[in-house]
Amino acid sequence: MSEVPQLELRGVAKSYEGGRVRALRGVDLVVARGESLAIVGPSGSGKSTLLAVLGTLERPDAGEVLLAGRSVWSAGSDLAAVRALELGFVFQLYNLVPVLSARENVELALHGRVAARAERRRRALDWLERLGLGDRAEARASVLSGGERQRVALARALVNDPPLLLADEPTGALDRASGQHLLAELRQLVRERGKTLVLVTHDPAVAEACDRRARLVDGAFA
Repeated sequence: MSEVPQLELRGVAKSYEGGRVRALRGVDLVVARGESLAIVGPSGSGKSTLLAVLGTLERPDAGEVLLAGRSVWSAGSDLAAVRALELGFVFQLYNLVPVLSARENVELALHGRVAARAERRRRALDWLERLGLGDRAEARASVLSGGERQRVALARALVNDPPLLLADEPTGALDRASGQHLLAELRQLVRERGKTLVLVTHDPAVAEACDRRARLVDGAFA
């Protein structure tokens, strides 16, 4: 029997403005466990909507979204738990709280999931250390460099050890050297820790670094 995919979309459709804008048109997608997939396409092709649907931030009008074989929109699904434990989000613009330290920003992902303050601190420091930011853990996010902020955002995405990472233009706000370094870290995590990675990018170099590429045009894969 073949292994259940980490992520699967079946006939997913999404429209806005009363159906006048069709962002996704019956999209089918299968992503295997441990695979890295780059979704590419022109502006307005539906990439952001697709990523929002993958991350359960947008409910599709039709079709199914399955994580590890389970429909996330079925009756009784705890979407908050799905987002906290099964998905890690890496955003282009980091979405950090400027007045909090790097450690405190990472700990935010653990609130409501890990009650003990000492354990939240330990996990946050562990991931910051793994990503080369152990000596910057107590620095406020506002004084960190772009590359450091993106690694804090990556640590926050990983601190709950989710099986699936979703990244929206993860290198888009970085210079070339910092972007390449972050991409190398992502690829290493996928390989060594068995993570599945789906990212949206306009950068051909980023797309080429993934196992597979899928091109989205007018809300459907070309």
